[in-house]
Amino acid sequence: MDALQKRWQRVPFREVLTYLLIGGTQFVLDWALFSLLHWLGMPASPANLLGRATAALLGFYLNGRFTFAEPGGQKLGGARFGRFVLAWILMTVLSTVLVQAVVWLWPGPMVYLAKPAIEILLAFLNFFVLKWFVYR
Repeated sequence: MDALQKRWQRVPFREVLTYLLIGGTQFVLDWALFSLLHWLGMPASPANLLGRATAALLGFYLNGRFTFAEPGGQKLGGARFGRFVLAWILMTVLSTVLVQAVVWLWPGPMVYLAKPAIEILLAFLNFFVLKWFVYR
């Protein structure tokens, strides 16, 4: 518990605020694209994949340039992008499984409400994955 508290204390408020602003932008883009594609008839899983991929590319750039950048520089590049892709794949698999479970359990419009809730929960976890794994 002490190790976790020490790590949390090293999270500057600016990082959290910037992550929330960028994440909000990603969230709206992901949800809007998912909803549009699903509404147009695309199955939930591929629509979720396309929405997340589009938002993720925007997030990789913005978070590397602003949220987790060191003073005077940004945190982008091949090694970080590789770690980002790995983390994104894991989060996307989890997101897609949860979205598909909602579609199977509650067919109909419930998925449009569940998708944002799923992404908000994953965003909290993703902050720490980005900070301590991707942009370290």
